Amino acid sequence: MNGPPPPAPAKYLVRDMDPAAREFYRRLAEDGSLATTRCETCRRTSFPPRVRCPGCGAPQEWVELPRRGRLHAFTTQETAARFRAPAVLALTELGEAVLPGIVNAPYESLAIGQEVHVELRREPETGLTLLGFEPA
Repeated sequence: MNGPPPPAPAKYLVRDMDPAAREFYRRLAEDGSLATTRCETCRRTSFPPRVRCPGCGAPQEWVELPRRGRLHAFTTQETAARFRAPAVLALTELGEAVLPGIVNAPYESLAIGQEVHVELRREPETGLTLLGFEPA
């Protein structure tokens, strides 16, 4: 079948994101900034970032997150649309937030509470910058 190539997945991903998610990925890609939102009223930190606080509805402010954290949970992913298999997917505590990413280490070498640092990784298939975690 001839014709133009299909649009890049990033076109649809970005279109379907809310403004806070678009700003999160923009900050990662353009500024190399790792940030999320915190409620100006109740001081609750949210991830994913939000325009309004899920608790009280107040406006949010952007706050920087540390580049070091601790593994909160992890698992392997044998097949996935966005990651090369097998990947070690993790939730990592970075300051007051828990964020997802991929750990660049063998599954067997990891432990809950292990210290990791953040590496930003450009994902060519989606055009997004994602979080990678390296054991510290």
